[in-house]
Order: sequence, then C-alpha cells, then structure tokens
Amino acid sequence: MLDTGNFVLYNSDQKIIWQSFDHPTEAILPGQNLSNGQELFSSRSKSDYATGIFRRKMQIVKYLTDGFLRSREFTS
Repeated sequence: MLDTGNFVLYNSDQKIIWQSFDHPTEAILPGQNLSNGQELFSSRSKSDYATGIFRRKMQIVKYLTDGFLRSREFTS
C-alpha cells in the first residue's frame, strides 16, 4: 500500500502487475484517474457495500474548435 492509497502488486522484476488505482469502485483518490468508460458505483448503504443504484461514468465529449464544416465533413 503506497502513501497515495494505491495498493500495488509487483512481479519479481519490480514491475507493476496490478494496482487498485486502475480499478476504481466508489471513490476517486487524489492522483487517481477515471478513464473513458470506467464507472464509479455507490454502495447500498454505509454498512452494505453491494452495488447501489447510483453511478458516475467518464464520458469524453469532443467539440470542433477550428476549421470549416462543408456538407457532412469537417476540414481544417
């Protein structure tokens, strides 16, 4: 367990083979990333950690920032 709260498993070459920061559950800690498609799920209650009814999911939204829209193609 690192000071960041990340639980890390290393192989014999000291390379990370698994880390808890790659598998978020109900909270994001400082330094942890939520990647596109990953979700956070609430627990049912303070004493029941089964998956609850709320979730948060990262969704990437891309906006056109420069260029010209001609017919159905965007050219820059």
